[in-house]
Amino acid sequence: VWNAGDRSPPAMPRRASGVRVTLRAAPWSALGYTPDAAGFAFWFRLDGSLAFGVDMLRAARADTEVSGKPPPRLVRVHHFAHRYAKEHESPKDKLTWHSGLLLEWDHAEHTTVVELAWLNGLGGYGGKSNWYPDRDDRRPALYDAMPAALKAPWRTEMAEVRVLDIAAKDAATFGKYLSAHTGPKARFLDPTISASSEVRLSHRSREDLLRYVLNYVRNESRYNQESRNCQT
Repeated sequence: VWNAGDRSPPAMPRRASGVRVTLRAAPWSALGYTPDAAGFAFWFRLDGSLAFGVDMLRAARADTEVSGKPPPRLVRVHHFAHRYAKEHESPKDKLTWHSGLLLEWDHAEHTTVVELAWLNGLGGYGGKSNWYPDRDDRRPALYDAMPAALKAPWRTEMAEVRVLDIAAKDAATFGKYLSAHTGPKARFLDPTISASSEVRLSHRSREDLLRYVLNYVRNESRYNQESRNCQT
């Protein structure tokens, strides 16, 4: 057994033509991206900054203190769904939908997309998110904002929740963005906002939202395409 950090390198059999190695991550890696910020979730803001795990709560409190204003509160929520753009869809592709939530705030300055997907699905894919115009740039702003801990191969059996502030100020503007990127060679197929409602939670500040997200993904961090996916 060799542990990262040991002074000497791992011993290898001298005459063996091949060696099979089993790598195991540290125990804390089952709880978060880093040992001091538990929670497989991250929050990307329009100013280009990113916070992850429980550090999202600290970042939200710091923003409130700096602004000197009451924290923003959620006012409306919308459920959206789409298929992924492909020129030739297979039968399975036609049944595969991605869904998420669009959140509107009382400040009406921007909205927020919340989605569940593969763990490291964005960090392992160069930060190419469909919700930003620079997705196809060589180095999107989201990828620049990601610390090294979030840049790793994606894991299809585990989930993360993404809280993504986007420029659209309301559902109507978001709908126009969806339409502008719809088509077999674009990003979306058949995008729709299927349900909308006022947010009726008493506790609906930005910090409340981030706490809900952390509790959700901490309670169940597995991903399964059939039973534990973006639609659950």
